[in-house]
Amino acid sequence: MKNVYYITISLVIVTMFVMISFFFVGKINGNYLPITIVFINGITLVAILVDKAISIDKDVSSTQQVSIPEIADQSNTEPSENVISSVNNTVNAWNIAMYNRFAERWQILYDKIEYPTDKATKAEISVLSWEISSLTMDYLMMVNESPNLLERHKQSVNAVICGLGYNEMGLKPFFEDPTTVPAKVLAVYNTLSPQVTARQLFETNIFGYYVEIPQRQ
Repeated sequence: MKNVYYITISLVIVTMFVMISFFFVGKINGNYLPITIVFINGITLVAILVDKAISIDKDVSSTQQVSIPEIADQSNTEPSENVISSVNNTVNAWNIAMYNRFAERWQILYDKIEYPTDKATKAEISVLSWEISSLTMDYLMMVNESPNLLERHKQSVNAVICGLGYNEMGLKPFFEDPTTVPAKVLAVYNTLSPQVTARQLFETNIFGYYVEIPQRQ
């Protein structure tokens, strides 16, 4: 289309030059010169407008082609479905394992409870509440992909699902030593330990440490 545009403009210029030359040498009537000039200018204007319209149409077509999104490959949905299935399996396994681990113990504790509550029962309530809440927090950290997720959280969840006891979880040994044991571990231990009576002994997981309350000497 560019070639047609240039040819048209060239013919208009040549025609205008010839008509003006004929006018000066007296070959054509002077009354026709203005009409001829207007006609030539009209052809020139039409050629310019046609060229602009074609250019705009090309730009619009190019923009539309760029903005069309590609259709997603359906095969890419398979990994997502596998991940969802894996998460669902973990949730179901966790629910069953936690129920098996604590439901009966919880029921027995609160079925026999009396008021006023004795010290041993209060200690059992506190330790049981700590066990359920701490293990549940490990689970929530893992399934929600927390930025603070640690390997011990995953190991704790897997141990619960596998039905392992605290002494089978590969936890760190506990010593009441503030120079080697984190403050949060000591804080929980020192909260629970004074509540336990002499005849009681609890095993639990405190932030990755295997703790006996009270400690065996």
